[in-house]
Amino acid sequence: MTNEPQAPRGRPTGLQRLLLLLSPLLVLVAAELAARVVSPREMERDPFLELSKASSKFGEVEVDGVRWYQVRHADLYADRNVAFPVEKPAGTLRIFCLGGSANAGWPHGPEQIWSRYLEHALRQGYPDRRIEVVNVGAHAYASYRVRPILDDVVRFDPDLIVLWSGNNEFVERRSYAATAGAQRIVRAITDASRLFELLLGAVIERKEKEVLSGEQRDAQDFLFAQLEQMALELRADPAQFRAVVEHYRFTVGAMLDESHRHGVPTVLLTVPSNLRDWHPNVSRHGVEGEILSEWRRAYRAGLAALLAGNVERATTELRHALELDPDHAETAFQLARALDAAGDPIGALAMFRRARDLDMTPFRAVSALNDALRGVAADRAGSVTLVDAEANLPEVAERGTPGFDLFLDYVHPTRVGNLAIAAMVYGAIVQGDLLAAGRPATEGFVQPDDGYVEARDLNLRLHVLYLLYHMHQEEAYRDEADDLIGVLTELGFPPDTDPLIGLLREGRDGIDGFLELRARDLRGEDVPAGYEAEHQAWYRTHFQRIQDVARKARGG
Repeated sequence: MTNEPQAPRGRPTGLQRLLLLLSPLLVLVAAELAARVVSPREMERDPFLELSKASSKFGEVEVDGVRWYQVRHADLYADRNVAFPVEKPAGTLRIFCLGGSANAGWPHGPEQIWSRYLEHALRQGYPDRRIEVVNVGAHAYASYRVRPILDDVVRFDPDLIVLWSGNNEFVERRSYAATAGAQRIVRAITDASRLFELLLGAVIERKEKEVLSGEQRDAQDFLFAQLEQMALELRADPAQFRAVVEHYRFTVGAMLDESHRHGVPTVLLTVPSNLRDWHPNVSRHGVEGEILSEWRRAYRAGLAALLAGNVERATTELRHALELDPDHAETAFQLARALDAAGDPIGALAMFRRARDLDMTPFRAVSALNDALRGVAADRAGSVTLVDAEANLPEVAERGTPGFDLFLDYVHPTRVGNLAIAAMVYGAIVQGDLLAAGRPATEGFVQPDDGYVEARDLNLRLHVLYLLYHMHQEEAYRDEADDLIGVLTELGFPPDTDPLIGLLREGRDGIDGFLELRARDLRGEDVPAGYEAEHQAWYRTHFQRIQDVARKARGG
C-alpha cells in the first residue's frame, strides 16, 4: 500500500483568524438578539425584590352605556368611589396622582385633599377644558408597590402623572441579600443585556431576591414596632439601610422612565414631613460606659434648662450630649428645640432634619431618600419636573420648620399643608406648560372657598388622636385631647357621661401627671421609684381602650 503524500495545509487567513477569535462574541450577540425577540423586556425588572403576580387594582363598570375604570382595591381607598371614563372625552386633561397615604390626603375626606384643590385651581385656570385629577394614592404603600399602579395608569391615557412617594419604604419587613454595591452591578449588567437579565433572573436573583405578596402589603410588624418603640433592622443595619435607599432610587427611576416611554410628563415631589412637633419614635445609643454616663448628665441638664427657659445653657448641654452620642435621635430633637427657642431657625431646621434621619423606626422620608429623588430627577432633566416640597415648605411654615401648622401628624398634611402642596404643583404645571394647554386664564393658584372647618371634623381628629397615642407623642396627645374635649362639649356631647370625653380626660390627666413627674425628676426633686415603668404599663392598657372607644365613635 502506497502512502500518498499529503498536500500541505495553508495557514488560516487573517479574516479566518479574526472570525475564530470573534466567534464567542458572535454567539453572544446572536443569543442576545434571540433573547430580545423571544422574550422582549416588558418593563425593567426589580433586582432587589419580587412581588408575586397580582390582579389589577382597577376594574371596569358600565353606567348608562358608558364604560368606566374604577378603583377596586381597598388599599387604594376604594370607598371613595374613584372612577373615570375608559374613553377619555375630547378636550379632557387627565392627571393621575400616585403615592402613599400622604398623597391620598388621608385622613381627610376626598373633597379635602390636595389633588382636589389642584383640580379646582386647574378648572379656574383652564375653564374651556374638562379637568380630571385622579388620586390613586395607596395606604402604607412603599414605592415598589406604587410602581405596578403606575404601570396600569400609563395605559389610561394620562396627560400628566404626579408622583409623591417615600414615607413607607421601611414599613414592610424584608431583608436584602446583597449589598447596595452588588445590586448596582447586577442592575448595570441587566440594563445592558436582556440575555444576562434572563440568566441572572433564573440562576441568581431567584435565590437571593425576597418575594412579597403582590396583592396586599403587610405592615403589622411596623405598627407593633412603633407602639413598642423597637428599632427596625432595615434602619439599624447600615447595609440594609443603604439597600433600602438604592432600591428606592431604582424604583422611582424605573417609574419615571416608564412614564417617559409612554410620552407622559411627570411631576416628582420630594417628600416633606412634620419636623418641629414630632419626636423621633426610637432613639438608640451608640456609646456606653463612662461616655454614656456623661451623656446622661448633659442630656438631663439640657432638658432641665430647656424646661426652665434657660435656652443658652440648654443649647450648650444638649450640644455636648450630641457630641458624645451623635447618633441619638432624641438628643438631636431636643437640641433643635433649644435652637428654635434661641431664635436660630436655620440651625433648628437642620437639627430637626437630623433628628428625623436618626429615628430607628422611620415613618417619615429621611434625607437620603429625598436626596435620591433629587438625583434621579437631575439624571432625567427635560423629561421630569421636580417640585422640591421638602425644601420649600419651610418657607411657609411657622418659625421656618414644618410642624402641626402644616401636618396633622407626622406626614399627613393639614388643610393649609394640602393647599401649599397643591399650589406648588399648580405653579410647576403652569410654568412648564406641562399639560400643553397654553397660558391659563389665571396665573395664580385659586383655592376653594368651601366652608370646611378642620377643627370640627371629628372623624379626622379621632384618627389623629389615635396616631398621636400609638406613636408616643405624649405632649401632643395631651394637648389634642384637651382641645377635643372642648370641641365635643361645644357640639353637645354630655361632658360628664360621654365615654369618649371620659377617656380623653383620663388620658390627658394621666399623661400630664407623668410629664410633671419627669420634669420634677429632671429638676432633681424627689419622685416615686419606678414611675416610668408604671407609666408605660398604664400607657398600653389605656391605648387598647382608646382603640375601642374611638372605633365606636367613628362608626357612630
